[in-house]
Amino acid sequence: MNTQNRPLTLFLCLTLTAGGCSLTPPAQSPEDQRAFEAARSRKQQALADQAGLAAEHEAASPQREVLQAELDRIDGDQQAALAAHRADEQAHADYRQRIVDARSFAGDCRAQAENGPLIAGERGRA
Repeated sequence: MNTQNRPLTLFLCLTLTAGGCSLTPPAQSPEDQRAFEAARSRKQQALADQAGLAAEHEAASPQREVLQAELDRIDGDQQAALAAHRADEQAHADYRQRIVDARSFAGDCRAQAENGPLIAGERGRA
């Protein structure tokens, strides 16, 4: 202890003692003592529980990483399947449109074939 602070410490002790103050804590009632011990016990149990949870968290970290990697792989597979499905749907829509276009073209060809002799006859007369 610093020797310069000794007079101040001595002065404080004498002042507190002379003023009727005691440096010892007041006596607790039995109920207060039981409540204090119960609170201390709950605190120790909470600290033990916290340490147990921290240990479980550490132990679960590798498993959690494995599961996360598996979820990422599944998600990637799902995204790829969804993209393939969308491509298939687009290909099917394109195919249906080509059928509509082909039917329209066939109708135009039929009309030309039916009108061809009339057109040829008119040109032959002209």
